[in-house]
Amino acid sequence: MTRENIKLFSEMHAEPSWLADLRQKAFDKIETLELPVIERVKFHRWNLGDGTITENEPSANVPDFTALDHHLKLVQVGTQTVFEQTPVELAEQGVVFTDFHSALEEIP
Repeated sequence: MTRENIKLFSEMHAEPSWLADLRQKAFDKIETLELPVIERVKFHRWNLGDGTITENEPSANVPDFTALDHHLKLVQVGTQTVFEQTPVELAEQGVVFTDFHSALEEIP
């Protein structure tokens, strides 16, 4: 992971400057921050990745959520939102329910 990777990620998602700056400041702190203490969990062999950011393609294996007709639903596969639903009665009240990147684009 590099500063340039983070900059490209922010640009690719058309993130506002305040968020891109926040990401850069967080990256600058990586070397000075301690890792969290996780007790009673053997995490040392977990595959935590190599720090690369990838965009996953939407999966055709999204389950059927029709039994939950009147519930908020947001389904993501990797970094892609493949389904979201807000019941009409909530939307009429002004409730906004969406993924993070859509919120950045659509909500002032």
